[in-house]
Amino acid sequence: MVWIIIGISIGVIIGSNTAFTFPQVYIQYSAVVIIAIIDFLTSTLKAEIKKIPHSPSILFTNLAYNVCFALLITYVGSKLGIDLYLAVAIFFIFHIFNNINELRKYLFKKNQKDHSKESISIID
Repeated sequence: MVWIIIGISIGVIIGSNTAFTFPQVYIQYSAVVIIAIIDFLTSTLKAEIKKIPHSPSILFTNLAYNVCFALLITYVGSKLGIDLYLAVAIFFIFHIFNNINELRKYLFKKNQKDHSKESISIID
């Protein structure tokens, strides 16, 4: 998890110090990819914290599949003149919030169990 934070920090520092801009045509695609990566990070974080057995190869192939499928939907939508990238973004954002909510519930229950053990030991 430390490596994730270090990688994101380095990426933000490099990105904010470069003068690279995306062409207007690719902004929809880059937004979908960024949201898919954030979804990947929250899913991985959930698996790590909840100690769900997972293999990195499955996680990365899932990321690649999600990004490719999201880009395909965005491309088809742009050819049809429909903003389908919004539907993709809404789906990923819903999944991100779902992952964060599950993490919150898990950590809250774990914290309650820890506090209940402490209160019992204080009473004894």
